[in-house]
This record gives sequence, structure tokens and C-alpha cells, in this order.
Amino acid sequence: MLSNYIGIITSFGSKDLLKALTLHRGIATVAIAGKYRAIDFPLSYMKNAGIKNMHVLTNKNCRSLRNHLDVTKSWGLNRKNGGLTIHSGDYATDTDLLLDNFDDLLHSKDEMVVIAPTYMVANIDLDKAIEFHELSESDVTVIYKNIAEPSEAFLGCDILEFNEKNYLNRAFGNYLPKKNLNISTEIFLIKKSLLMSLILSKPSRDLPLKDIIYRSKNNLKIMGFEHKDYLSCLNSLANYF
Repeated sequence: MLSNYIGIITSFGSKDLLKALTLHRGIATVAIAGKYRAIDFPLSYMKNAGIKNMHVLTNKNCRSLRNHLDVTKSWGLNRKNGGLTIHSGDYATDTDLLLDNFDDLLHSKDEMVVIAPTYMVANIDLDKAIEFHELSESDVTVIYKNIAEPSEAFLGCDILEFNEKNYLNRAFGNYLPKKNLNISTEIFLIKKSLLMSLILSKPSRDLPLKDIIYRSKNNLKIMGFEHKDYLSCLNSLANYF
């Protein structure tokens, strides 16, 4: 089941969020607990789920990211077929970058995609999320975490509202700490062909991938899968420390 999945890790988080820590590097390579980097979390849970073909989308200033990802030889991701591929350039959004790198995905035989950001820190059980996605026969599955108590730790993150059938009704920014919020991890499971169709149907490259998916909620069956364990967001210096 998992052998049919490609991992797409997007590293387009705003450098303003962590101020001095990201003057010369992206959020993807911010240190976590000393020896780890933020990108190690999506790399880890994708690798643990058996995904062997991963693509990292990042902007042109990515020397520190490339240096860090050199160690992926020890992850078993330096294979001739598949492995880890870094796509970078002078792009404003991950959508814009992906549009210019479709060929790499089209040549892959994998039919499914997991999209994940680098600024959401969690250990996601992708096996269970993928099982849910395939049993529910949803077009898209988005992973979220319910925050029961008001918290400023997720200000600026996406809030998801679902109807009684667990279909996505609404996605909007979190600007006030409230109770019982479904915070999006911005991790999506989707067919490769559907993802490409969504992107190609949009006239603007300025929309991030996540927003293109959210905006398709009226035409697609987008369902939520709840992550119940630890989640943090690298959206401020206070949260980081």
C-alpha cells in the first residue's frame, strides 16, 4: 500500500516567523534538540511509513538545507531510482516550483502523494492516516489536531471546520485563542493525478499548494484525520524556545 506513495516536503515557511534564526537559512534547517533539524520530522515519519521517493521543494537560498540533507545517505534515500530529490529556485510559492518540476513526478510510477510542511513539529503515524484515506475513499485527506484549550501556540495556523460527515466545510486563519479548534498540520494525502489537475486548473502560481487544496472543498471530498499526539508549530521565537 505505502509503496505507491511519493513524499513532497514543502519548505516555504516565512523567514520572518523566527526572525534572527532564519536570516541565513530556512525554517527547514532550524535546530531542534541540538542535533536534529525541522525537516528531519517529515523525513522521519515518511521514511518510517515506507515511503522511499521524496521531493523537497525549497527556495534558492538553500545551501544549509543541501548540506544537512547530504546525511540522507544514512537514511537509505540515495538510491538511483527514487530516493531524495531537492528542487530549488527563485520561486515565491511551492506551487510555482512544483509546476516547473512536474516531469520528475510524472516519470514516477507512484500514484499517491503525501504533502507535508517543515514548520509543523510532530511524529505523524502515516500508516494509520493512509489506511483511513484509502478506506474512506476520500479525494483528499488532511491531518489535523484538536486543541481543546485556548492556546497562543497556534496563532496564524489554519483552522479546519468539518460537517457531520467529516467533510471539510471551511478553512481559515487562527487569530484568536479559542477552545476546541481543529488545527491543520498541513499534511495532505492525495492522488498524484488529482494534485496535478488542481494545480494546472489554477490561473495563478501565487497560491500555496495548501490553499489550492482548501479552495477545492466544494468540488472534492476532503476529509479530516485526527492526530492525537504531540504537535507544535515553529511560528514564533517564543514557540521555538
